[in-house]
Amino acid sequence: MLATILACVISAVAAIGVYILVTNVIFKKSLKKKREAILKEAEAEGEVIKKEKILQAKEKFIQLKSDHDRAVNERNQKLNQREQGIKQQESSLGQQQQELERRMRENDKLKEPHCRAGTAEGGGRPDDKGTECPVGADKRHEQ
Repeated sequence: MLATILACVISAVAAIGVYILVTNVIFKKSLKKKREAILKEAEAEGEVIKKEKILQAKEKFIQLKSDHDRAVNERNQKLNQREQGIKQQESSLGQQQQELERRMRENDKLKEPHCRAGTAEGGGRPDDKGTECPVGADKRHEQ
């Protein structure tokens, strides 16, 4: 009977040992699967976060580029307006200069006959009214 009890105890100890080994192996496999599942989930979550951050960066870049382009366009418009204003001023000054030259020619034409008539030679001598005739006024028009 002692042998039977001893055999039962040894069998029970062996069964508990096998149970612990099998449970340990199953537990390790379960932990490994959970770890792999957690890693996969973390990697997928990381990819989602990465894609979101990339998208945010692209949106920020587009916004900054849009702001920059708007500022450049505003500066270009101001430059074009200034350029057009300067061109208008140049045109106006050119017209004023032409008008002034035309008036000076008319003035010279008006002075010319009375300078010749007032002096024998003209050219800087006072005419009969006492005004000074331009030097060479009659010589310029004779050529």
